Amino acid sequence: MKSHKDFPRCPIVDTGPLFDFLIWEYAKHFTKLSLLSSTSCIKNETEWKAIQWYFGYAKPIFTSPGVIAEITGLLKSRMKFSDIEIGSFWLFAKQPLIQLGLDEELIKFKDMEVHLIQQFFPTDTSLIKIAQQHQLHIFTADGKLSSFCRKNNISVLEIHDIVTFQQESI
Repeated sequence: MKSHKDFPRCPIVDTGPLFDFLIWEYAKHFTKLSLLSSTSCIKNETEWKAIQWYFGYAKPIFTSPGVIAEITGLLKSRMKFSDIEIGSFWLFAKQPLIQLGLDEELIKFKDMEVHLIQQFFPTDTSLIKIAQQHQLHIFTADGKLSSFCRKNNISVLEIHDIVTFQQESI
């Protein structure tokens, strides 16, 4: 069994895992389980509970304003024909994000490296820059971003890592 102190803390959370986490929270709270079909990273309740556990341990969590904007875009594109109202979703989501100690760090576009913008676009480029500046790890479900991070000595976590961490702590 691993000690909690062995688990990475203060993750920089990418769009996919944060979007899915918030959808699961919303769907469970309002008993709208049909919304779970719009998720792509968290595939089952075991993964959701592991991420709930991890976020509770690892807080505060960090992200960039671009992630929040991308989540809004995902809500608009994936929820067109569902019974979710985007304003109500954000009203609900604010409380879990406050409880997790969510903090956003702005990386100005003008300060981003051109080759990274071309490869990853602004949001993921900002996550890379935040991770490098603060020596934190990125929690992502994006294989391309994970691969880049590993090749460039940036710590990265994926959902299966968190499930394993949780199982080893029991």
